Amino acid sequence: MGISIDLDLRLLNDSFVRPDDWFGTNGARRRDELLLGTLPKAYTEVASKLGADESAWRWGAMHIHVFIHPLGGPNVGPAERGGTFDTVCASYFHYPEYPYAEVVGATFKMVIDVGGWDNSRVINAPGQSGDQRSKHYSDLHDKWSSGEYFPLLYSEQAIERNGGTRILLEP
Repeated sequence: MGISIDLDLRLLNDSFVRPDDWFGTNGARRRDELLLGTLPKAYTEVASKLGADESAWRWGAMHIHVFIHPLGGPNVGPAERGGTFDTVCASYFHYPEYPYAEVVGATFKMVIDVGGWDNSRVINAPGQSGDQRSKHYSDLHDKWSSGEYFPLLYSEQAIERNGGTRILLEP
């Protein structure tokens, strides 16, 4: 079983403010030993993945997402991901089974304008089709990974102006 990275930052802060409550007698010394023993290892791990130039380090370069097809492929990605479990761009990884790889995050998002329905926006990743033979299988991946949306149109006029393919179903 791996380590779940569900850390409440308030608890982390409290462990710094009241170390004896968290680490027992001589809590500050024990806390400092823990930090001094683990931070260099963490730094070395990150440097081995992202290089020596700290100014070039980006969370997204380690925290990636790949859409893995449940029937064996083709997979779509990778895409750099920001966020953590407690950010606006909610994202989650499970260490060490999937080191830094996003395993939970929003793939479908929509913004609805009830005062002007044609102003609504949506994204669905990696595409509008689950059929790997379709041109829409992964066509939204780049938009999704860069935080973009496409119009979610409602009015007949907007659909007529912007529609690409019409499928007529008859009984």
